[in-house]
Amino acid sequence: MNVTKLFSKVNSSFTNYLSLFFCCFSIIAMAASCSSLDNRQESLAKLGNAEFNPDVWAISNEYVRGTMIHDFLKINSPITDKDRSFIIHQLGNSTAYFEYDVNPAYYIGSSPKAGHLKAYLVAFIIDQQTGKVRDIQVYPKLE
Repeated sequence: MNVTKLFSKVNSSFTNYLSLFFCCFSIIAMAASCSSLDNRQESLAKLGNAEFNPDVWAISNEYVRGTMIHDFLKINSPITDKDRSFIIHQLGNSTAYFEYDVNPAYYIGSSPKAGHLKAYLVAFIIDQQTGKVRDIQVYPKLE
């Protein structure tokens, strides 16, 4: 067997293993991401379980909005199917800022025990390419 054929077989096997590794890694990363998104959504139930109503949301303070956010996410599940314009249409203009102007962010709930914020913050992280919600962030984390 000449060296070229041997190298070709080794290279082909290595490429196959590398492809398999990246495929498995991607699936695990995606599953972990979905799980943590679900956990963050469920943690918002600690702020309350009032029925979401966009008209009530529009005139409410942070505390009342905090009681409705879990229901909003539940009735619009999966939130990753929604886009930025949907979030703003339902929740109004941002009342907070998180990383970029494109991410709608809202103060919700009461003042966290630790820190200097007036309320918790929930941000809808928007995928720059698709315009859809990629993730949500809650700051500080609800324990």
